[in-house]
Amino acid sequence: MHKVIICLALSLSISLLVACSGRQADIEEAEDAYAIADAGRMINQEACPERAAQAIYQSLEGGSTQRVRYEELSEVFGLEPYMVTQAVVYVSDVSEGLRDIAIVRPAPDMEEKAREALSQYAAERAASFRNYDILGSYSIASGAVVFNQGEHLVMLMLPDNDAARVILDQYLPS
Repeated sequence: MHKVIICLALSLSISLLVACSGRQADIEEAEDAYAIADAGRMINQEACPERAAQAIYQSLEGGSTQRVRYEELSEVFGLEPYMVTQAVVYVSDVSEGLRDIAIVRPAPDMEEKAREALSQYAAERAASFRNYDILGSYSIASGAVVFNQGEHLVMLMLPDNDAARVILDQYLPS
């Protein structure tokens, strides 16, 4: 009798798990839609740097970007791999407008070095456009900002950094 009850309980548990697993994707989609729908405040308290970057780029018109791979961080941004534990970094094709974003989570005791590297990148980018300004790239690069957003260090080099910060507030807790 015990074996029959155990078998029934086990089969009921398995059927519940199977029934619920199909709805998990729907639940996640609904949560994403809800988080995006409420533009005034952040609902999802978990940091989503990739989604933040995607939302910022969706808000901009035109322009192409390229994701910087983790192993390229040193070459492009001067960020050594030991300086960060997470990085979502994009650079743009300047011929279509300057739109660079870096969202990194500094490794312990590396925040200042990571900040210096991002600030140096912004200064070098601005200097490169001083005499050859393409689509306002010099003023955009000169107006680059580097700041903390929760556990992340962010560099924005965009036509409208303030609008991007509003979007960041939705995806990265302060």
